[in-house]
Amino acid sequence: MNLRNVNINNTDFEVLLIMCSNCIIENSSFTYNDAEFSLVNSKNNIIRYNNMSKNFHGLLFDYGSKNNLVYNNNFISNNNCGIIIEYFSNNNLI
Repeated sequence: MNLRNVNINNTDFEVLLIMCSNCIIENSSFTYNDAEFSLVNSKNNIIRYNNMSKNFHGLLFDYGSKNNLVYNNNFISNNNCGIIIEYFSNNNLI
């Protein structure tokens, strides 16, 4: 799956990737959302050139999300955190 050039605003969850691999999320905007952009048990994804601002959180790696690459993103004025890494999520390059 590739997600490119979209604007997601004023939702409960921006994007929820569960058990996804080799996805590219790029050139998109996520603003004024009540949760975060979440990866759950997802591996080898690329997240680049996005704006994540004024959300509850920016980006969440959860439950074993590994080997993901995050670069050239803007995390601005999110309520709590820009990036959260939890529960056995490792080897991510930010």
